[in-house]
Amino acid sequence: MRIRRATVEDLPTIHPLFVKYLQFYERDSSGEKPMTFLTENLLESRSTIFVAENDKRKLCGFTQLYQRLSSLSMGHYIYLSDLYVNETCRKQGLGKALMDAAKEYAISIDAVKIELNTAHTNIAAQSLYESLEYQMDRDYRTYILMLKK
Repeated sequence: MRIRRATVEDLPTIHPLFVKYLQFYERDSSGEKPMTFLTENLLESRSTIFVAENDKRKLCGFTQLYQRLSSLSMGHYIYLSDLYVNETCRKQGLGKALMDAAKEYAISIDAVKIELNTAHTNIAAQSLYESLEYQMDRDYRTYILMLKK
């Protein structure tokens, strides 16, 4: 297993994993939009993506990170937007390894924290995050105003 930062050359193999991630969260994954989104993110440095390769150098998972600013902490932090490991590669520690890479990256850029969201029903992800000492926010509620569906 190897975790590394993704490059544009990885896009054709990240794309099917990203589509599965979108499908897991019941989001539209059809057409060109997912590939365009990933491509623009990497080419325009809007996100940082780490990928997990198995021993056969096949991509089995990814995490996508965004830098954000926080007025309250007067610094920047990482928003871990996506974490996905292909079903055939699960139970091998890849999710934890990707989370560790995200943490190392956040530390390397002097981020104040890593923040993420997951579905209330995604118990496996919640267990992983809690095992890595992430704490559920009990101080703030999240409100969303959807402008596009």
